[in-house]
Amino acid sequence: MDAGNDSISLAVDCQLAAATVTQGLERLGLQVVRSFDLQRTAWVARAEVPCPHHGTARCNCQLIVLLVYGEEGPPVSLLVRGHDNQTWFSVADDPRRRGLESTTVLVRRAFEDLRRGMSPPGVAGHAA
Repeated sequence: MDAGNDSISLAVDCQLAAATVTQGLERLGLQVVRSFDLQRTAWVARAEVPCPHHGTARCNCQLIVLLVYGEEGPPVSLLVRGHDNQTWFSVADDPRRRGLESTTVLVRRAFEDLRRGMSPPGVAGHAA
């Protein structure tokens, strides 16, 4: 999965998609830390402010940043963004950056598993 070049989308709620991918990455021996969650931080204080993108009373836009740690080196930053029961994943880092190669390979493998339909029950996925 190359930064900005390869992504996957799931026709499912962003929170559920992030949890599903986290489980898949952890099964591959990676540690995943949720470092940012828009709905749990920024929007909590602004519950009555309409969504700037959709104009809806309660914004359902979501952005989650997952830091994916391998055995060594810096983490890979995985962006999870979604709204209206659609979720998109992408890697924010340049996978050629020193120390990210082995972790990026495992992240790519987790996404290939999703593409092949190996996601947990209740999650329907398809490649972008």
